[in-house]
Amino acid sequence: MPDKGFDVMEFLNNISGILGILGTLFGVFSWLYYHKMQFYLFINKLLSSRREVSFDVQTSFSKETPIDFKGLERIFKKHEIDYVRSSNLKNSKIYNLNNFLLEVKQLDPIDSFDRNVDVRIINAAVTYKSALEILVSYEEIVTDFLEFENAKKDNVSNSFSIKYGKKNPFYGGNLNRVDKKAISKFICTIKLNSLLNKDDPTVKNSDLTVYKESINFNSSNVSDLIKVAKLCFNI
Repeated sequence: MPDKGFDVMEFLNNISGILGILGTLFGVFSWLYYHKMQFYLFINKLLSSRREVSFDVQTSFSKETPIDFKGLERIFKKHEIDYVRSSNLKNSKIYNLNNFLLEVKQLDPIDSFDRNVDVRIINAAVTYKSALEILVSYEEIVTDFLEFENAKKDNVSNSFSIKYGKKNPFYGGNLNRVDKKAISKFICTIKLNSLLNKDDPTVKNSDLTVYKESINFNSSNVSDLIKVAKLCFNI
């Protein structure tokens, strides 16, 4: 049977067909990435393992009598967390818990409703994987500490802030064309359930506040706060 040789036109047609399919797939991927939050979060989660995350977490509550730092240290031991006191003042201590610093301090209360005790992670800047591990430890420590100190649930406040890198993920196409330095202020409030794309009773009527360089969230429940924090790591 005679050899027909290399058919250039057939080869070009095949390449054209492959490029067409790839273009269609890329178009579908781009539309889902920029229009469907769950798909966006899923892709970012896959790409986040080595990304650095910079965040702050704080819990505040009222306590008229001195807090028990020894009791807090027993909680560390309960969860097999090694610690070193980096700062050891009477009413303020900073604990080095291997992969993060935890500050615990108590001020004199102004009144019975004043949240004069603060527990917070100091300037954590770690990989995505380490950030998740830190949040797990923080939730365990704070949950037990609040119970140990008999903190009233209606007077507990938890706050979370995650700082962006070079790009604000909530900027649309037009804002992305503007020099970041030219944007003096950016504030956007988003219903959390709309971001999750489902009704979650634990975050009902809760909002995320988006600023130029950070996302902020507040909750009276530390477990709800940690759940939202993990979500925000993928944004």
